[in-house]
Amino acid sequence: VVGTAGGYLIAEAMPFYVSATLVLINPIYFVFVFAAMRVRSYLIALAIGALLGPLFHLFSPEWGLSICGLIAGSAGFYADRLMKRRSA
Repeated sequence: VVGTAGGYLIAEAMPFYVSATLVLINPIYFVFVFAAMRVRSYLIALAIGALLGPLFHLFSPEWGLSICGLIAGSAGFYADRLMKRRSA
């Protein structure tokens, strides 16, 4: 809690490029983690989330990430399940 509060206070004093870089580190980290797993459903969900994420953010900046994660994760799961059925 102290770190979060400190981050909000310090973020306003940082130059724009530093704060923007810090904001983008988290999504980049998740891209690398999911891409390294090589699980098809994760990669499908990641691709769908990358495409739909900005659209959902425009629709709802507060809930866009959560809604996009729910839809992309579900779509990745069911797409992988459908592909497994067709190949069997």
